Amino acid sequence: NGDNRRALETAELAVNSAREAGDSVESMKCLTYALFRHGRALCAFGKFDDAIKLAEEALQISAEAGDAALEERGFCFHLLGVGNLALSRFAKARLFFNEDLKLNQKLDRRSQIGNALNSLGESFRKQGYGREAVDCFQKALAFAAVAGNRSGELMILSNLAGAKTQIGDH
Repeated sequence: NGDNRRALETAELAVNSAREAGDSVESMKCLTYALFRHGRALCAFGKFDDAIKLAEEALQISAEAGDAALEERGFCFHLLGVGNLALSRFAKARLFFNEDLKLNQKLDRRSQIGNALNSLGESFRKQGYGREAVDCFQKALAFAAVAGNRSGELMILSNLAGAKTQIGDH
């Protein structure tokens, strides 16, 4: 739709602008985030392989920026997980969601911890591992509640209900 196209165009402009900004740590952080946003916009169009390539580039740039770009690195791991999950590469998706989780635990970003756990749960659910999914969703729900992420709580509750249905727990 128009909003997705606008998001894609805006993200492309942000990437171009960030590429021209130089090679300072702040510029690398901006470029990492711009590449992440571009990748997310590509996901809206089903271009998951392209999104993964951008996330890989962003991950490399965030590594070059060092600890100053840890938050941005977490976004890269999450996008790599999302792209691989959409392509049914479950083990690879979980690897990236676990990296996202570890990084956000280190940074004590509770909402993002809940988001990573929710994504892990979704990867288990989609592969038919309902019990593992329920475990992840319950943990994610607790983090979302502590973080005050009401919309996240609603999404996780919906996912939790789906996983419980999958294992016959109505």
